[in-house]
Parts: sequence; structure tokens; C-alpha cells
Amino acid sequence: MIKNINFKQQEKVFSLPYILISDSQTAGFGKNRRHFISQKGGIYLSLVVPMTNLVTSNIGLLKSSIAWQLCQAIRQQFKISTDVKWVNDLLLNDKKVSGILIENWPKQAVVIDIGCNLYQSNLT
Repeated sequence: MIKNINFKQQEKVFSLPYILISDSQTAGFGKNRRHFISQKGGIYLSLVVPMTNLVTSNIGLLKSSIAWQLCQAIRQQFKISTDVKWVNDLLLNDKKVSGILIENWPKQAVVIDIGCNLYQSNLT
């Protein structure tokens, strides 16, 4: 368990690309630093990839394409149908089970944070 999977919160310097994965977080957050439930039973990851030509106005398109791919992966691997809530959330039975956060990172890279809570009964 770590405090937060987000690379901006980490003290180490990583070579790119890099991925950090955890099954829980104690201080998960989403857009505008809103709290994100991230107890044991989910998967939380940050992927830092070089992206020299990402235009800030296109980050929404990147979020929605990742959300769509995550929805498809969940359907294929777990036989669970989720819905994409525009632009970067996945819903299961009208409850948010996944969120995607994308942030610019120094050195012309982007941080893709994904939190997914498929197997938690206490989601609100």
C-alpha cells in the first residue's frame, strides 16, 4: 500500500516509460484533488510515457479513448459491462468504479493515472 500512486507525489526519478501499480492507496485523488476510494480490492496505476507533441486541448480525447479501452478490457477479461461517463469515468450499476486522470509531467511526458474499483462493495 502506498499513499498515492501519482508520480508527481513520488520522490524518486524514473526512466521513461515507467509504470507504478498498487492494489490500494491511502490518499487517492482525482480531478481537482477530489477523494477517490482506493481500498484493497482495486487496481491503481500510473503510467508515465514520453509524449512530446501532446496538445493540452487534446487531453480530453486521450482520457476518453483510455476510458473506452478500459471499458472494453473489463468486458473481455471479466465479462462485466461498464458504461463510460463522459469524459473519463466508468460506471457499474450507476456507481463510479473507475477514473482516469492525465497530467503533464516534466521532460515532455504525460502521467496517465487509472483507478479501478471493480470488487468493492462500499462504493458511493
